[in-house]
Amino acid sequence: MMIFVDVLFVVRNCVQGMGKPMLPMASGILEMFLRIFVISFLMSRLGFKATAYAEIAAWVGALAVNAFALHKYLAPLLMTEGSESKENEMIIHGRWRRKLHGTF
Repeated sequence: MMIFVDVLFVVRNCVQGMGKPMLPMASGILEMFLRIFVISFLMSRLGFKATAYAEIAAWVGALAVNAFALHKYLAPLLMTEGSESKENEMIIHGRWRRKLHGTF
């Protein structure tokens, strides 16, 4: 389950680096509310295990918000018109190496 928090850190930093600091902050607030919500409902049934489930729920919720933001702001940058779009398409599909080595 640690993969969620690893991906969350990368995606959150990407969104912040794109100049959108409010979205990662909002996802941090969402994490707090998800932890409170999950613990309040599961603590009586699961005991301490509820805290582990609360962490996972918080990470997945924050990752969803940040991944949506990353897709919303990164996709238009990758799909710009002109010669840049061909280069971006080559980067996305992994053909940039062939162009750099002259075998494109």
